[in-house]
Amino acid sequence: MSEYYHTTDLHLASACMARWFEMTHFEKQNGKWIFYFPASHDISAFVEEYFLHKGKIDDALAMSIAIKNLKNYLFNTGK
Repeated sequence: MSEYYHTTDLHLASACMARWFEMTHFEKQNGKWIFYFPASHDISAFVEEYFLHKGKIDDALAMSIAIKNLKNYLFNTGK
């Protein structure tokens, strides 16, 4: 297993954050942002549930805030 789970999907990264998975870092490569989380069975299981439309986000506000914060940072920092 890799040290990190990574994704370029902003909404998936936001959903992971709303489920309290800690993002360690993110970077831009070839024009795409890549979001990194520590690899674990829990995050792998959540991602699978997310794509099967079974993943639950209990706190809609946390999801909304995570999306807004990531978008604000990515599109307003000039990186």
